[in-house]
Amino acid sequence: MVIRWQGVAIVGSVVAATVIPAGPASAWVDSRCGLWTATASYRHASGLSSVYITANVDAKGLWNSNSDVNFVPAASGQTEKVYMTAYNVWSADYDGLWTADDCNANGHSIGTVNVMLNRVYTDSYSSSGKKQVMVHELGHAIGLGHTGSASCSGQPIMYGSSDRYFTCGHIAPQTDDINGANALV
Repeated sequence: MVIRWQGVAIVGSVVAATVIPAGPASAWVDSRCGLWTATASYRHASGLSSVYITANVDAKGLWNSNSDVNFVPAASGQTEKVYMTAYNVWSADYDGLWTADDCNANGHSIGTVNVMLNRVYTDSYSSSGKKQVMVHELGHAIGLGHTGSASCSGQPIMYGSSDRYFTCGHIAPQTDDINGANALV
């Protein structure tokens, strides 16, 4: 089954979703399949260019240093929980997306979560621009949904538009994002 939510495809079956209150955060959990775990292994796609690897490493580092989430490299022979890549998707109107292979009855990912940057847009972004898209998409992988407003004051990285960066200059998880992530793990 494929579920489409704001341009994002989720592959798998979702029987039920668990909503966990995020305390003081409004970066809400939705019915999408998230990791909902404090430690998650990751792997980069083979052949991924160094500029995208740097953006991915920096993005996971921002979550690691600012929240209770810990992304760690997958060990040799281990199946990763997060697979980071970049593709050209000409027909899409988004600069990043994530998909989950499969979800359990609680809405937790039981497979690999794929996090992708759309090179059609991001090839022209600065390194910070690429990084903020990956930080945002990793937030979805954690289990956070879109939230916030167009006002730059207090706008979370989980705001649904890249104006979070191009207008407001946000690259890292903000307080709301961190509170939401910590509530999930």
